[in-house]
Amino acid sequence: MSQDLVVGEVGFGHQFGASAELEFYRNEDKRNTAEMSDLRAENRELIKRVNRLKRVLERCAALSEDVSNDKHEALLEVSQPL
Repeated sequence: MSQDLVVGEVGFGHQFGASAELEFYRNEDKRNTAEMSDLRAENRELIKRVNRLKRVLERCAALSEDVSNDKHEALLEVSQPL
């Protein structure tokens, strides 16, 4: 068993070295996986919102030519892939 050495307030014991680095990368991978999952969920929610707005906008009547142009531009914008 290795001896624990203390330098300042940082302790270095048997968890120092390759095993600590491996554990760091495992934790980093878990954090990144969780973050990706959160981003995918957020992306799905944003896509649902855009689709809902698109459906509503398609059914709205344009009361003037300016509104009609804005509506047309907005529908073109949301119809383009991300």
